[in-house]
Amino acid sequence: MSDTKFVNETILMICKQLNELSINYYIAGAIGGYIDAGISLERKHDDLDILIEEKDVEKLKSVFENTDFDFYDNRFISEKVLNEYGYTDGDHEVCAWHKFSDFHIGFFLVSFDEDSYTISEYFKDNNKQKKLDRTLPIEYFKYQYNEVPINYLGVNVKVARKELIYKNKKAMGREKDLFDIERLERCLDYQILDGLKGLSKKRESKIIEL
Repeated sequence: MSDTKFVNETILMICKQLNELSINYYIAGAIGGYIDAGISLERKHDDLDILIEEKDVEKLKSVFENTDFDFYDNRFISEKVLNEYGYTDGDHEVCAWHKFSDFHIGFFLVSFDEDSYTISEYFKDNNKQKKLDRTLPIEYFKYQYNEVPINYLGVNVKVARKELIYKNKKAMGREKDLFDIERLERCLDYQILDGLKGLSKKRESKIIEL
């Protein structure tokens, strides 16, 4: 895991360039929740999760040029598998790994249309490459991600809402999840948390063979 100084330097380096390239993104995971809550990154983190529009994946290559990160786009050669719960297991298809540590940046992929948004994941099944699309009505995006940029250490960033991270962490039981839950539950907006209820009932999933 990496210390706070390194993580913050990485956030600033990446987000400055994403802003300059006009890439629409949201810092996700625990780090996004902490930033949304306005609390410091108290524990160590071994990764940084970022949601971006899939159409911008090609632009990401330039973000990591001349850095200490190796960038990978493994969407069509993914080794992830679909587990018994209908979720994919394995490393992010699109990611950047630090050359001198285990720290990495994983990108979740989203696409939008007028009425909905879709999170896409790639995996392998019986030696065939497939894509899992999970689609929700567009009105639910506001409950998951904050469209208002937050000034974080001098850089404007957009993040996943703390309520979404709290909800996701409640379904897990790792020591770090319990720590995050305790920190985040002090500053939740319960109207937003209520808006997240029942999302799975609105979600439509589709598997596409590539």
